[in-house]
Amino acid sequence: MERKTMREDITHVSVFGDDGIYFARDLPHIREAINLLAEYEDTGMTPEEIEQEKKAKEDGRMVVLPEGVSAEVIGLIAGERKRQIELWGAQSDNTLYEWIGTLGEEFGELCEAVNETCFRTKRHPDRGGYGNIAIEAIQVAAVAAEIAEAVLAKAEAEK
Repeated sequence: MERKTMREDITHVSVFGDDGIYFARDLPHIREAINLLAEYEDTGMTPEEIEQEKKAKEDGRMVVLPEGVSAEVIGLIAGERKRQIELWGAQSDNTLYEWIGTLGEEFGELCEAVNETCFRTKRHPDRGGYGNIAIEAIQVAAVAAEIAEAVLAKAEAEK
């Protein structure tokens, strides 16, 4: 038997009152509790994570991604971040100059991949192709994300 959601389970519970029997979903205070549970259930996050997200939104630290960013791309960026940390270690104490240098290097490789794909006078065809463009774009995004996280952490520490 397939498990119903908590919301579905609760809405079908009978409540015995002084003047009869009711479904839980028909009582306003229980409906409010069901809706709160539904918020948690719909997100797949813990109550603590929801509170952290709420605080991040209030503090202006929450970035809402456009609808066009797929879960696959976000997963690739996260995987690249992990790979970079394994290669180079945590770099959260980099200076902004170090960060911009790293980002510039990655962006240069992205430009090279585009050039090698689009121009007829290809010098390094092995560095071109849509696959290489995607790889380099993911690397740029991963470095940019790490910069954003480091800068946000420093801003929070200054408070």
